[in-house]
Amino acid sequence: MKKLLLITVVLLQVISVFAQKHDYHWINGEWYERNFDDYRKSWNINHLDFNDKPIVFKSSQEIFFYQGITNASMCDAAGNFLFFTNGCLIKNKMLDTMKNSVGLNPGLYSDHNCIKYWGYDIHQGVVILPMPENNYNYYLISQRKDIWRDENEQIDRGVNALLYAKVDMSKDGGLGEVVEKNKFIIKDEKLDQGFLTAVKHANNQDWWVLVSAKDKNVFYRSLLTKNGFERTESQDIGEAMCPLAKGTGQACFSPDGTKYARFTPQCGLQLFDFDRSTGLLSNPRNMENPNKDYHIYGGVAFSPNGRFLYFSHFDKIYQIDLDENTLEEGLVEVATWDGTLFNDYFPTAFHLMQLAPDCRIHINMPGYGKHWHIIEHPDEKGIACDVTQHIELPNTNRGNMPTFPNYRLGTGDVCDKNIVKTQNVFQSNSNDVGIHPNPTSETIHIQSSRKIDNILVINSIGQLVLESKSTDMDISSLPSGIYFFEIKFDFGSVVKKVVKE
Repeated sequence: MKKLLLITVVLLQVISVFAQKHDYHWINGEWYERNFDDYRKSWNINHLDFNDKPIVFKSSQEIFFYQGITNASMCDAAGNFLFFTNGCLIKNKMLDTMKNSVGLNPGLYSDHNCIKYWGYDIHQGVVILPMPENNYNYYLISQRKDIWRDENEQIDRGVNALLYAKVDMSKDGGLGEVVEKNKFIIKDEKLDQGFLTAVKHANNQDWWVLVSAKDKNVFYRSLLTKNGFERTESQDIGEAMCPLAKGTGQACFSPDGTKYARFTPQCGLQLFDFDRSTGLLSNPRNMENPNKDYHIYGGVAFSPNGRFLYFSHFDKIYQIDLDENTLEEGLVEVATWDGTLFNDYFPTAFHLMQLAPDCRIHINMPGYGKHWHIIEHPDEKGIACDVTQHIELPNTNRGNMPTFPNYRLGTGDVCDKNIVKTQNVFQSNSNDVGIHPNPTSETIHIQSSRKIDNILVINSIGQLVLESKSTDMDISSLPSGIYFFEIKFDFGSVVKKVVKE
């Protein structure tokens, strides 16, 4: 018996150290029936479980829960679902309200949004971290948004604090309980709304939590250890976020934790080097947003290998090859929104990004809709990264994307390429394009009910090898291999993969 117990303990430790599948369950959604006069309606949520084979969005049961924009979830190290939050309260794995979780982020803003409407509305406003050297405790770190009077007695609103709640999963029969709540990490400081990120310390146990000050070039770094939050320090570096940003972009660390990126459509891209030992940023670089159309929606994410940085701005997705000398030299457009609308009204364009356990970058749409986009091969250069538009969600999502750091940093691969991918692609303009025969050794025919303006043929390393306006193309001179046909229309472009025999 002692030997069996010892083996069990060792196996649990191995799972804790090497699996680190804390991000294997994603939750998003919207209210089931939007009705402001009778807001206590049951809701449906979308559930993506990366343990499934193949992975696919599922519809979870109707629950009384306001799933707004603020969103984070947590699994144990083996990938078993534990709980998720909307910034107001926490739901456990039974979809019941976790003990002592009601009343997160208290204040006038919370009183209004959490009680009657749709939960907290801060993109990237919460992140959940496993407590170092503890398999049962988790820290939920969140930005508090509030309303107050400034020194001139004028009404002001925004983020003015960073708080934490501590969850103990050994309580309530394994369903968890909040044992500490609304404890200050940063108090009475105006912070940029959103852009809340975390990365492991160089010891691969502790965590750095990073936020930025509003209208200043100041970053705050807080260190979470097995003893809790030990210290918070500030650093002046780079340029302040421009006043128009208003929390409409995103920030993230590279998978290896050596770079930090922040993008907003109004301010453009900021890229820093990061020291995981000291928590200090360095080497600031800036690039203007190449998309001059005004839209407030945008996101950013690194490829699994860290070589490519992606950012989205409503109708465009860009890739930057960080091996190039400058950001501008590495910049290439890899996707254009195809113009599809949800319910003939809501644009199903590009918004927030998140590198997933399946080694793909997932992208939500802004506002309300049932569409989801994916960068299939983010480690590939140029349009070979292969952007798929319109994965169908079973339920409406209100523009929210769960926030996850790289839990596997220092303990294993950032993601698992062997996860079986989902195939439920929504019918859209991209399915209006036919290309045959495929595979082929000579001529290929391209068909569409829409007028085709131009066709680009890109090889697997991102080089343009052919260009034509004809829908009948002779590719017999090309070497055998995989090619990407970018078919351009007046509304955008569609990419198709072709195998040349």
